[in-house]
Amino acid sequence: MNVKRCALVGAVLILLTMVGNYGLQVPEARGGDRCSPGAPMVDEEELGLPVYPGLEYVSRGQGGDMSVNNTPTLPTLGGCTFDPFEEVVRFYEQELPDWSRIERFGNQFFFQEEPGEDFNPVSLEAHIRTHITVVAPFQEGRPVQVNYHYQK
Repeated sequence: MNVKRCALVGAVLILLTMVGNYGLQVPEARGGDRCSPGAPMVDEEELGLPVYPGLEYVSRGQGGDMSVNNTPTLPTLGGCTFDPFEEVVRFYEQELPDWSRIERFGNQFFFQEEPGEDFNPVSLEAHIRTHITVVAPFQEGRPVQVNYHYQK
């Protein structure tokens, strides 16, 4: 893979993570306190991971669309809330005290395993590890996104 192609792949991965993993697009706020009117809540039993209280379902990715060293990417599930970003991060700090936490681009990444000192949480390699990403709103009035990469 040449240098230009590697840079392009890296830029695309960063962009995908910043706006939501695998095409996750959180709807505009529509004057209410719902991310998407009538959206069901995220199911904690399905994920096997702690779910922020009241988090609304937004999108799902099946995973396996790419791989790293023949390991397919994990399925994803995304949700959103209008609660403050700091409150959502604090919830995961309390619920996952043994998980590693990395901050990038103002977002918080919680990894089940210690990823290592030089690990980049917005790399393709991150998508084969169980983790939770709390994405800060990019402007006032937008919801906080929470993306789960999980084992089925």
